[in-house]
Amino acid sequence: MKQNYFIIFDTIEGAYICLNEQGDSLLTYSTERGASDAFELHYEQCHELNHTWSTSAMLHWMALKPFIVALSADLSPFEVINTLSLQAPDPKVYLLSSIAVRSIKGLKVDLSTCLQYKVSSIRLMVTDSA
Repeated sequence: MKQNYFIIFDTIEGAYICLNEQGDSLLTYSTERGASDAFELHYEQCHELNHTWSTSAMLHWMALKPFIVALSADLSPFEVINTLSLQAPDPKVYLLSSIAVRSIKGLKVDLSTCLQYKVSSIRLMVTDSA
């Protein structure tokens, strides 16, 4: 069965599924690795400073706790949102602004429902300066 992979942000306010920059469609990936790599690349481009990570970026990252869920590729974007929502999804577009992710648009979904589909965590890679 073919699957799509979605990055979910777990925050103190709940869980959010990522949207594209325009906020009009879900961000999907064909592989779990692709989702993780895309997120890591964006994160590193924004926050790696001379091969080190700023303390504030690491703290924000730990608070966000992003992870990846896999759902059937047969689902429409609306069905994905319904699947990850406990009840009717909140259609408002949220902007998750922090030092860690700059600006990620997302739709709020139910955290406990999302965690039932959890397949992997995205880890922060910290390197020491030379």
